[in-house]
Amino acid sequence: MTRAAEVAALLRPDAPRTGLVCGDVGAPVRHVLIAVDAAPATVAEAVRLHADMLVASGGLDRLDGAGMVGLGHRLGASGLALLVVPPSPDRDECSGAVAERLGLVGARPLLPSDELLDTVVAFVPKPDVERVVDALAEAGAGAIGDYARCVWTAEGVGSFVPLDGARPVIGAVGEVESVAETRVEMVLPRARRAEVAAALRRAHPYEEPAFYLCELAPRPGRHGLGRVGGLARAVPLARFAAHVAARLPGRPGGIRTAGDPDRPVRRVAVLASASSAASPLRLAADADVLVTDDLPTPALLARPEGEADGPAVVCAGTWATRRPWLDTLATRLRPFVGVTVSDTVTDPWTLHT
Repeated sequence: MTRAAEVAALLRPDAPRTGLVCGDVGAPVRHVLIAVDAAPATVAEAVRLHADMLVASGGLDRLDGAGMVGLGHRLGASGLALLVVPPSPDRDECSGAVAERLGLVGARPLLPSDELLDTVVAFVPKPDVERVVDALAEAGAGAIGDYARCVWTAEGVGSFVPLDGARPVIGAVGEVESVAETRVEMVLPRARRAEVAAALRRAHPYEEPAFYLCELAPRPGRHGLGRVGGLARAVPLARFAAHVAARLPGRPGGIRTAGDPDRPVRRVAVLASASSAASPLRLAADADVLVTDDLPTPALLARPEGEADGPAVVCAGTWATRRPWLDTLATRLRPFVGVTVSDTVTDPWTLHT
């Protein structure tokens, strides 16, 4: 039986808190509805499906006090748990999901986040090297790109004198001891320092293992804000806008496009949340078009001097640019609970004429 706290841990493995807004962390969860927003319409949908939990990527920030109270009453009356899982600002999964939907080739972060890495260096008796390396890898060390358990080793001799009170695995108190040892080096995310050090202490045969951690210089990582990639071939802006409308989930208000309809489009930038960037158009200046949730008219009109030929803009709305990411959340949960992904549109625009 999967509990509410376990669902939260599957969806928010790096978060210090569960994100559970309503419900008991120990309550059993058999079926989950995943939606863009926590709103009366999605709560009603979850009730119709007899779901135990509504997982929403947001929506609470758009409710006033009365709206929050009303939503709380609906949840309480239905016995429905509410878990809020906002997209990670460091990974920008929403932009990644939109780029994948649009079929962008070679998509990478528009603004890469610095990757903070350390190196752990340990000195291990030769017979125990593989066991220690396995433990470090399981704790998060040794991952480089698409490779795991990456390690560098060198042979040497370690020497020490056990003092009174020591209980040496090798050697005797008061006597100089020399042991054939292997120097083991592995990279690790800085955030995994504590886990890697604890794993090393558990796996190492010595009472006091010798090791140290070194900080590496920051480098551009594989994650970050937005995405930028290419189309297989250039197409006019009007045709590309139609492609966006066809590939992203339906929106009653349609999409809006700013730019010359005949402009060739090959290089595409995606910023699923324009509000997360200080200057979205400047950030996407090298692209032919920027696909985003929304941009206010002043931002489109007040382009910096000399940037009049900047990217065209396709605004698809918050719901349409966030909905593709829900499929990723569903994939994480399906081995453990029943999952339905909601297609209930919660954008405030309900009619396009």
